Amino acid sequence: MVEKGFRVIGISLRGFGKSDRPYGKYDFDTFSNDIKVVLEKLKIEKAVLGGFSMGSAVTLHFVTKYKGAHISKLAVFGATGPSWKQREGYPYGIIDQGAADLIQQTKTSRQQLVAGFGKGFAGQEGGLSHESLNWLESINLDASPPVRIESTGFD
Repeated sequence: MVEKGFRVIGISLRGFGKSDRPYGKYDFDTFSNDIKVVLEKLKIEKAVLGGFSMGSAVTLHFVTKYKGAHISKLAVFGATGPSWKQREGYPYGIIDQGAADLIQQTKTSRQQLVAGFGKGFAGQEGGLSHESLNWLESINLDASPPVRIESTGFD
């Protein structure tokens, strides 16, 4: 996109990627506030905001919370929003027991959980290259386990 004159800014949410892991809350409000600070600090208007996986839920939260401030378009990929869990009026996502199982697996067998994680994005097993699956695994293993648990809203 840069070759076509677009400015691309990648925001790695706190606790994920190479971002800091400061003390404090790790929830969609905090992540949305962080995005707002970046957009304001850089004086960005009419941005195309994109989010992948949990990031899609964060971007939906941001647009709702700030009434679309700074944003002209929204793109979500592998969307998990607006909610991870089933609840009244929303029959999608996982049930409470499934959430509890994911938390337990994050605490006790994280490598196994992450090894299977990338396969869910392939549409079918074998749909992503081995290198792409390894890349997704490395991203997930780099995230702080307590941050992953808190940010999901499962606990």
